[in-house]
Amino acid sequence: ELQDIEMVAGAGHVRSVLLSIADQDGSAERSVASRLLLGMLESHAGALRRELNHLIPLAAQFPADGAVRLRIAQLTAVAHPQLTLAFLDSVQSQDPQVLIKREMMALELAVQQQETDRADQAIQTLAGLRMPADQMNQLILILQRTGRTQQAEELRRRVVHSVPSREEQLRHFRHQFEEAGETDRFIEVVMEQLRIVDGFPTVGRLALDLSPNVKEQRLELLKLLARYQTLGELLSRAEQNAERNPDSMPDLELLLQYYEAAAQWDNYQKLSDRMTAVKYESRESEEDLKRQVSDLERQDQLNAACDIYLRMLAADPAEFAEELETRLQTFERTERSGDLFAAIQVAPEPFLWQNGLLLQSAVRMIRLSMQNGTGSSEAAQTTVEAARRMIVVMCSHDQLTHSTRLQNLAIVVAADVLPKALLKSLIVRQVRSAIQDRGIVVQAPPEDVPEDSHRFIIPLTVRWCPLLRQIQDAEIRDEVRFVIRESLTRYPRSVALLLADELLKFRAGADQLSPEFRDLFLAAAKEFSPAETIVLAADLPSDPPWNALCRELLATVFGRIVQAGLAESGDGIALQHDVLRAARASESRSLARNVLLQNVIQQWQNDAADHADQMPLERIRNILRTSDALEELPSLVDQIHLMNLLTKSDLKPAAAVQQDQYASVRAQVSANERFLRRQLSADDLLTWFEEHTPAPDADSELRPSPDEWISLMEFWDGDLMLQTAPDISLQDSDIDSLDRLRIRSLLMELIESKGSELAGQRGRINRIATALLQQAQPDFRHLLAVAALCYYGQEPALAAKCLQRIGLGDAWKPLKPAGRSGCVYRIPLALSRSRSASLATISLIPPIPLSDDDRQRLQSILEAAAADSSLERNPVLQLAMLQSCRNAARIHGMPDLAETLEANTAMVRIHATEWLQHRSGTDIDVESAMRSLIDEQQTGDRHDEQ
Repeated sequence: ELQDIEMVAGAGHVRSVLLSIADQDGSAERSVASRLLLGMLESHAGALRRELNHLIPLAAQFPADGAVRLRIAQLTAVAHPQLTLAFLDSVQSQDPQVLIKREMMALELAVQQQETDRADQAIQTLAGLRMPADQMNQLILILQRTGRTQQAEELRRRVVHSVPSREEQLRHFRHQFEEAGETDRFIEVVMEQLRIVDGFPTVGRLALDLSPNVKEQRLELLKLLARYQTLGELLSRAEQNAERNPDSMPDLELLLQYYEAAAQWDNYQKLSDRMTAVKYESRESEEDLKRQVSDLERQDQLNAACDIYLRMLAADPAEFAEELETRLQTFERTERSGDLFAAIQVAPEPFLWQNGLLLQSAVRMIRLSMQNGTGSSEAAQTTVEAARRMIVVMCSHDQLTHSTRLQNLAIVVAADVLPKALLKSLIVRQVRSAIQDRGIVVQAPPEDVPEDSHRFIIPLTVRWCPLLRQIQDAEIRDEVRFVIRESLTRYPRSVALLLADELLKFRAGADQLSPEFRDLFLAAAKEFSPAETIVLAADLPSDPPWNALCRELLATVFGRIVQAGLAESGDGIALQHDVLRAARASESRSLARNVLLQNVIQQWQNDAADHADQMPLERIRNILRTSDALEELPSLVDQIHLMNLLTKSDLKPAAAVQQDQYASVRAQVSANERFLRRQLSADDLLTWFEEHTPAPDADSELRPSPDEWISLMEFWDGDLMLQTAPDISLQDSDIDSLDRLRIRSLLMELIESKGSELAGQRGRINRIATALLQQAQPDFRHLLAVAALCYYGQEPALAAKCLQRIGLGDAWKPLKPAGRSGCVYRIPLALSRSRSASLATISLIPPIPLSDDDRQRLQSILEAAAADSSLERNPVLQLAMLQSCRNAARIHGMPDLAETLEANTAMVRIHATEWLQHRSGTDIDVESAMRSLIDEQQTGDRHDEQ
């Protein structure tokens, strides 16, 4: 997992985080674990010397941990064999595997160094341990190489006696006979193994085990026979069998393995091509059909192309559905949609995900027939009938959700393309199904349950409002209302049923909502889920009484939606569509904008936890879609904010499979960002501030409050960035860029970029600042942003008043735990989301002329921010905070503080540089360290004896 993170965040960042944990407390479990993980990462990178740097201190800290010492011995065995042999005696453990590995390594080193006594000691120790078969085989080979044949034979008998399966016995004997050079006996064992894996050519073979395991074993055995030149006879028999049974795939598969083992590549290729022809004949014919239909369409022979398409549909409906849209156009141009519909109706399941496309096509065909007056011809009647049957399927199939069926029915009712009797039957049946289906109404509540429990027994997310709004025919409307009223006798307080009944009454001519329904509906609104709220707001009629109800509904629950999120609502595109419809219907664009922003930022924060510093491609696309949706609301500042969430590592990850798609997304983000920044005006910026800074006594439903609305602080949560210089990443080769590291803010940049335009908007700026200063406890970041607004808007007195409200009291609240950590250009700061992070943002203060008192107050805050920065574990983030505070001290005339911070900054920069260079100090003197560990262990042993 750490290696995966390294690919995104960079090796330096991962090691810096682990080093920060390791340096906190050397004896803490997290610190020890970090040292071990650092050692593992260095091992994977091939940096064995740096791995020793981490492991040797751990061995000294935990002398009883044999596994760490064993790993040190493995790393030093080549360079220091004699010292390692002595060091192995200090490896103590209760784990038999550690002891076995220790003695096996000691035996090999003792043989290499001609230490006979130590070799005999290792053999004696190993003989008394219960060893797995593979380790026992390794020991037998060492004994055979060193001439200890009698000991090797004794161990071999132990292996045979202890191995439970025939396969393992044969594998053991094969290795032993090959090592001993007993070729004839070796070939006998291989032949027996080949028989077990069914590798002999046999007449009348019906099947061949092609599982990867068996296939690999078979090929390995055949290669062994080829190496010893004993494969020829078996290969001839395999060829004869293939000639007798040219269509027998098992015989051909076996012969192919023989050719591979014998390295007869010409024969192998010919046979492989022949098998491909046999196996994939149907697939080739399908490709041939595609080529034919392409040629026919180019020649405008569309009828013939439709005939081939129907054959392709019958052969593979799922594949046909993948390209349904383009193929459907061919059938429509030839007026043969009826043939296609009839073929799909035989097995519609593969096409249900394309229900909207098929429904629209069927409606279009019926309308075209009605307009042209061709419905009387036999061919036209056949097409119309097939289209109507397709509509029935797409409005009633059990595998479609109730909401999908009802929404499709709403389209059909609006199009008026079905006979009244059929339409009536279809509507009544689907409405009844939506009420009675076990997935919707689970069961009737017990009699002793309060009546209010009936209210939500039918979810409001079953989308029948659009359908009920479309029903014009009185007879159909009365029949549907009868079904609804019948269900209301069972569930008299069901909000969904009462809503349906009220809609039908309204369609029948009622111009006001009944007070009973209105009271119940608004009373229940506080219990609506976020998804139900959005669905209702999007689906309710836009007529005056319903519009007022929708506005009350949104005012009641929008704040809770912002808090709870919209994870349950599913598809992001559908959510955006519904939110925009709700905003249009209720004229509550600001509320809708808050919901869209909150949802996408919440998803961004969740992805941050799951995906380190790289955002998934689909989430990037969702941010782009949300930005597009905001154009209707509109809010250029929020759109720029969304673009700013996307970082360099998101858009150009180190290892991305979908490079082409990432390139397309990068181009779109770049174009969007340039366009939005060009379009942004001072008026847009001030409008945005006005919405987030209302006066305390403002009488407006859009007035934000900390508990209900997205405030300016929610924006700042993803607004703070690390920056060095454009397009410079804090990688190993860019250590010098640390000197330019600082904290920046998108919001402050936007204010500064519109400085000349803001000078002409002093009246609006004055109202914004006055409204903020009237609040009881304004957030310091809000004060800081408005102070900058006043400074660039040439209101220095108001800017000073905003700064005077900034202090070190309760207003310094930590940012919410969110965001992503990292050390690359333009990535949002997580910092620790602590008081230190909050204090550090004061360094963003614009160069406002300050009084002595204000300068003293600012100096106190900068000193506190610098002191608190020491709590930040990542030295790169700590460096950004210190350098930002130092820069602010220089700008505002505090030379002594700037000098002090520069000295602190220099020390932290050295630490940060070491981290980014993957260094934790100088290399350890391995020989001295190992001798010290040996001495410590011997001293401990003597103490134990005493």
